Parts: sequence; C-alpha cells; structure tokens
Amino acid sequence: MKKLFIVAVLGLLCTSAFAQTLQGTKAVSGSFSVGMYANNQRSNNMAPSDYSHRFLRIEPSIGYFLKDNLEAGASLGFETNRTKSVQDGGFSDFTEDSRTRGYSFSPYLKKYFSLTDKFALSARVEAGVDMRKTKTEFSSDYTVSTESDTKGYFAGISPGLTFFPTEKIGISTSFGSLGYSNSTTESGSFKSTSGFFGLNLSSSTLSFGFSYHFSR
Repeated sequence: MKKLFIVAVLGLLCTSAFAQTLQGTKAVSGSFSVGMYANNQRSNNMAPSDYSHRFLRIEPSIGYFLKDNLEAGASLGFETNRTKSVQDGGFSDFTEDSRTRGYSFSPYLKKYFSLTDKFALSARVEAGVDMRKTKTEFSSDYTVSTESDTKGYFAGISPGLTFFPTEKIGISTSFGSLGYSNSTTESGSFKSTSGFFGLNLSSSTLSFGFSYHFSR
C-alpha cells in the first residue's frame, strides 16, 4: 500500500498543471544568450596571437496552451556575433575581423513537467529557418573585405527549467540541444553546404528567459 501511495504521488507531480500552464492560457516571453571568449597565446616557438569571440542572441516568443502543460507558439530570433584574431607578423600584424548578423523564425511545442509547486522541467521541440550575413576584413599592409550570405533550416529538442514566483510570471533557463541543422553559404561565386546532427553543448545554447502568462 505504501508503494502504491508513493507511485500515485509521483504520478501527480508529473501531470499536475500550474495556474500558468492551464489550457487556454497565453504566454508572452523572451529569452537571451550572451557570451565572450578571449585567448592570448604567447610561446617561444610561435608568434604571439590574440583571439576573441563574443555573441548576443535575443528571442521573443508568443504561445498558447493547447492543453494543460502543453504550449504551442512561435519565436523570432535576432543574433549578432564578432570574431577577431590578430597574428604578430613581425613588421606588421595580420588581422582577421568577422562580424555576423542573423535572424530566425521557429514554431515550437513545449511540454512542462512539474517538480514542485514552483518549479517545472520542460522539453521544447522546434523547427525553423534562419538567415545570416557575414562581413570579414583581412588586413596587414592593406585591407581586403568579403561578404557572405547563409540560409538554413533546423529542427531539435532542448531541455529547460522554469521557476514560477507568481501566478503570472515565469523565469527559465535552458542549456544544450539535440537536433539537425543544414545551411548553405554563398560568397561571390563560392557556394558551400553543410549539415550537422547530434548533441550541441556549446556555450551559445545557454539561455535565460522571462515569461508573462495571462488567460484573457
């Protein structure tokens, strides 16, 4: 009897719905990820070099709960990143400076699994398209610039954790994704296509979000 009681309680924890995740609730949310990486290399056997990378991604979303704990919605993402490397060439430095701006659109389904009366795990399944434009400058004694356009599509699933401090507010975080992406890059007469399938645990997948839930 005791074992049956424990199983019943665990079942309720996994299926109960928060006020914020009841059928018919609407949610307006936004998430962001930001990061910076720098590396300065100094060695007796190699010329000094400096490398830096920084990125920012903002993703507003709107969703509707089709049933308790199941949200359907769409997100619009904006992304910018910059990578810069400087190699000491003796008489003059060689610099490569690359800047990228991108946009994405992705419909999604998000399932919530309650842990306590304030916390819930989530699994988000999404598929979408993205577009990016990159400008790269190579400079030493003189500067050469190139531009490229990238278009692609992606699909995947990502885990998350949400904290509900009030009946209308949600604070969430997410890290990692499992999925597939494919992209085509064109720069002048050059064209290349690449695809990836697997688990992505890069720092760019770490995001933080805020959501507002309302029923009217």
